[in-house]
Amino acid sequence: MHQVQSPRGMTPRIFLLDDNLMICVLVSRLLRNAGCDVRYGHESAALFQTVAEWKPQLVVLDIYLAGEDGRSVARRLRTLSSVPILMLTGATDVRARVQSLDLGADDVLTKPFANEELVARVHALLRRAAMPALKGLSVETQGLQLDRHRRTLSIAGAGELALTEAELRLLESLLADSGDPLSREALCKAVLGRAWRPNDRSIDLHVSNLRNKLRKFAPASLEIQSVRGVGYRLLISHGQ
Repeated sequence: MHQVQSPRGMTPRIFLLDDNLMICVLVSRLLRNAGCDVRYGHESAALFQTVAEWKPQLVVLDIYLAGEDGRSVARRLRTLSSVPILMLTGATDVRARVQSLDLGADDVLTKPFANEELVARVHALLRRAAMPALKGLSVETQGLQLDRHRRTLSIAGAGELALTEAELRLLESLLADSGDPLSREALCKAVLGRAWRPNDRSIDLHVSNLRNKLRKFAPASLEIQSVRGVGYRLLISHGQ
């Protein structure tokens, strides 16, 4: 099996939160065989203690837990740490998966999943975490300001919008191409750090989530437009 690598060649530290012991054992064995150092727990308290003391480089989080809901756990974790979160869910509804991203998950994997895909998603998230930071701490263009450190978008008269890491990379990629369409292949590599496959909806979910945020934040200023057969482009209006 392909070995997962973390930044600087160190063994990746991964924490799995799932209230199903069998899932924990199987996923832990799978990721350990891929070269990861894995710990797991069944309650949110174990996750927060581990994040504080062990500092994992990735959290794999099941959305349905017997105690606190996985979405609530992701929301709380995101206020404390920027550690990448891979959410596991049995939901096939797009809206439910988009909501997971909105609450701070970096990627969502639907159950049942192939072992190879889980390892590939983990690898991609670790690789993205090791990617060079976006150029500069602040990007200003066409009346917009992206704050890389705080992960926010600012528009005069509209205020400030909080973004996830994936949304920040997505928005910068679209801005850099000045209205020209970007393919899903290019966006998947820039945003998620992995190659795009025809059945991979992850980048579409991130686009959908960011599109909804922008519509609420600055409906007259920004629009992510779908380009049939190509991908997406960002339209900026200067009418305000």
